[in-house]
Amino acid sequence: MNKRNTNPSRAKARNLKLISISNLFLSSFLILLLLFAFMNHLDAQTVKGKISGKLVDAETGGPLIGANVFIQGTNMCAACDLEGNYLILCMPPGNYT
Repeated sequence: MNKRNTNPSRAKARNLKLISISNLFLSSFLILLLLFAFMNHLDAQTVKGKISGKLVDAETGGPLIGANVFIQGTNMCAACDLEGNYLILCMPPGNYT
């Protein structure tokens, strides 16, 4: 006859280890979740603006299709559409030329 040697205190210790590992995982997950939520909230609070306009030829008044608009001192730029309109998003606050 095969008898299993089961010790109740040993089984209880094994269950406690499993519970503590699952609690550690759950608490780590919640901390990471809160951290990401907080970081996302900080990004949403950052003030960003836009610069838009229309470029036209001074003589004819026609749109400057495909003209490039560069903001000095930044790496931000845009190209004009078929109507001469341009739009640059996510600009930090400031004065630009």
